Amino acid sequence: MSDATDKMIGRVVRTVEYNTGNGGSEAISTAQIRVHLCANSIYPVEAVNRAIATALERGDLVEQNGKYASASSDTYRKYL
Repeated sequence: MSDATDKMIGRVVRTVEYNTGNGGSEAISTAQIRVHLCANSIYPVEAVNRAIATALERGDLVEQNGKYASASSDTYRKYL
């Protein structure tokens, strides 16, 4: 896996952490993740989708009714 992919995965996880209050009970949708990642920079949708899928595979995110939340409140620290 490339450094760029790892960085994108980190951005996805941090975005979810930030928008759910670092592990709160709320979840964030794929569309919301895309909006936050593309707000200041342009990322290909495929890269965001791949990062979300990889984060789910790694167990960094959990799916809740089609939305995503952090599996742990300190998940993002792995990417800092």
